[in-house]
Order: sequence, then C-alpha cells, then structure tokens
Amino acid sequence: MQGLLIIGSLPETSGIGGVTIHVSRLLELLDERKIMYSFIDYRTASIFSILKSILRNKVIHLHATNSYFKFLCALYCYIFRKKIILTFHGNVRSYKGFDMLLNQFAIRMASVPIFINNNSMTLGQKMNKNSKLFSAFIPPYKTEVLDKELLTLVHDMKNEYKYLFSVNAFNYALDDNGNEIYGIEFLFPIFKQYSEYVLLVSDPSGGYREHFSKNHISLPSNVKLISKPHPLYQLLKQVDVFLRPTSTDGDSLSVKEALFLGIPVICSDVVDRPLGVIVYHMGDEDDLKRQINRSLSLNRKNHIQLQNGGEQLIELYKSLNLS
Repeated sequence: MQGLLIIGSLPETSGIGGVTIHVSRLLELLDERKIMYSFIDYRTASIFSILKSILRNKVIHLHATNSYFKFLCALYCYIFRKKIILTFHGNVRSYKGFDMLLNQFAIRMASVPIFINNNSMTLGQKMNKNSKLFSAFIPPYKTEVLDKELLTLVHDMKNEYKYLFSVNAFNYALDDNGNEIYGIEFLFPIFKQYSEYVLLVSDPSGGYREHFSKNHISLPSNVKLISKPHPLYQLLKQVDVFLRPTSTDGDSLSVKEALFLGIPVICSDVVDRPLGVIVYHMGDEDDLKRQINRSLSLNRKNHIQLQNGGEQLIELYKSLNLS
C-alpha cells in the first residue's frame, strides 16, 4: 500500500490526549500490518512541508482540531485532486460561528469525512453522502507500563481505601458556557462525602495542578492528582470505576478503554454514550451518587465487545485503491 499520508500529532509533541493516543496507536497498527504510509506532525512541521507532502501522496488522512487548518488542507486537496479523509474528533455541533462555517466547507470538500458519534454523523450526512461513522477506539499494540512511583501510589491507595475511582483530563479548559469541560471540581463535594473511596485524577499535562495552585484550590484528602505523562490504559486496569463527568464530549477514547477492560463507566449525558455506560444527568450531584452506588454492585470484568476503529480505517484505505 503506497501513497498514504497521515497528518496528526503525537503524545511526544502535543501531550497525552484522546486524539494523540488514537493517532499513535493507528501508526502502531499500520507498522504491525506492514502497511506503507508517511506521517507528518503538523505541530512541528512547517505549513510548506505539509503542503509539499500532500502533493507527493495519493490519500491524505487528517487528524486536527483547528478549523482553519482543516479547511486549508481540504481546499488544497480539492484543488489538486487528492483524496482526503477528515476525522472529526469531537462533537461537530460544538463549533460556533465562523469555525462552524469552515468545518462545513471542509466536510463538503472531503472525500470521506469520518465522525465518531451519532450526533456529528447526522449533521455530516446532510453535507456529504460519503460520511462514515467509525469508532475512535484502537487498542494498544505496544506494551505500556506504569512507572514504579505510580505503581506504589496505586498499591498504597488500595490498602488505604475500599474503592478506587479514576477520572481523566487532557488539560484544564472551559466550554462556551464557561463550564469546566472535564468536571473534575464537580466531583470534589461528592468525594468529600465518600471518605472510604479515593479518586485518582489523570492529569498528564499538569494543567489541573497548575490551575489548583494558581487559584489556591484545596483538594479533598481522598483526591490524588497524577500530573505527569502516564499510560491511562494501564492505570484503568487498577481501578474499580471510571468517571467521565464532562460538559461536552466526542467519542471518548478513555471511556472505550475502560469498557474494553470490563470496568464500570459512569458518564454525563451530554452526548450519545456507548452500550454498557451508566449515564447520569450532567450537573446532578444526587443522580451521580445514585449511579456510583449502582456501579459498585455490578459484576466486575464484564467486558464489552468494541469495534476496532483501526481495522475500520485499514478497510477504508484499501477501498480507496491504495494497494
């Protein structure tokens, strides 16, 4: 297979997040299957080198969140008759104003727009009949391990507390309504009431530690920040329940990973959630507490069969006559 260019970013250059992990695992899968491709990190490459690379390839697969960059790449491929696959990581309807207009143009010009939730897919189908709904989940193909310090922390928490909960955040950020996107602070009063439970906050960028320090916010004693890069997949293997109290979302990779591992998952109801997720009404503290109690009564390791988004992409690449 030749002529495939993947444009995205990796954890090493952009931090650990759902999109960078997705791209990293996609490349691992392609390497394992010995599928030929080129990769360019748009965070570190110049726009000129990116455009030059596009001209040298037949099919372009873009993973980017910046609306201007998506539009530019889609337009460039449209002009030079390149096939471009655009993966929209997140909820397309969350874009507003000019950003939304740019995304609409990009969707219309794309050879294949890929969406990762039903809400976005419904919108995409109205603009491009080639739209596809794919899973964002790609299981790890390389061995990932927790370092000794984290393993010690988890061991100590298991000895001290009855149940381990986990929540993750790419960075501290607010949505268009001024709500904290990842809902970490929303959990504080709840865990103050559950002194026998501990909450491990996956904060690989260190954004939350900086936010709490800058604003002099005290954490409950049973909330522990992990503010350095680490493989969330391996951390999830150690916990009893995974929480996703977000104010907006796409097709969260961390949710899929927890389901894949058979861990109970509790999510806000802001988007369609996968089969097997326990849903609570966003912002409703009492409802979340009810669902927490419910989750602890569930059978552990009830693995959910998930579609491998990497396999879907390989089939798509083949259909575009790359081989």
